[in-house]
Amino acid sequence: MYWNDEDLFEAAFNDERIREEALRDIELERGRIAAMPIMLKARQIGRLVSYICETLPAEDLAHHYREIMQGDAGVIIGKVAAAEGCTVYSLKMENAVLIKLAAKNLLSQMSGLRLLGYSDARYIRLLCEEIEEFRALFVAWISTFDRRCDMRDGWGIFH
Repeated sequence: MYWNDEDLFEAAFNDERIREEALRDIELERGRIAAMPIMLKARQIGRLVSYICETLPAEDLAHHYREIMQGDAGVIIGKVAAAEGCTVYSLKMENAVLIKLAAKNLLSQMSGLRLLGYSDARYIRLLCEEIEEFRALFVAWISTFDRRCDMRDGWGIFH
C-alpha cells in the first residue's frame, strides 16, 4: 500500500518497465522538439553566432560581444525547448518573450559590431536574415499556444 505521493513515485521509479517507458517517452519528446522547424532554425542561428564569435578579434570589447551573443543564442535554443516542454499558456508565453528579447538583442549586437568596423559584413547580414526567418517561424509557433490551458499566477501578465 502506498501512503503518499513520494512512496508511489519511488515504487514507480523502481519498476523497471515503468522506468524504461518513461525514458522512451522522454527520448521521443526530445526528438520531437529537436525536429521542429523553429528549433532547427534556432540551432542554425546558434552555429552562425559561434562562427561569428570565433572570427572576432581578441580585444576586450569584442570579448564582451562574444559573451553576450553566445548567451543570447543559448537563450533562444533553451527557451524554445522550455516552452515546448510545458503546456501552461502563460509559461509558454514567458519563454516566448525571453526568446524575442534574445533575438532582438542579437540584432542589436550586430549593429554594434557594424559600428566597431567588424570586417565581414556578410556574416552580419546572414545572421540578420536568419533571425528574420526565425521571427516568421516564431510568429506561427506562438499562434499554436492554447490560451485555454493556463493557470493564473497573480502577476496579471498574458491574461
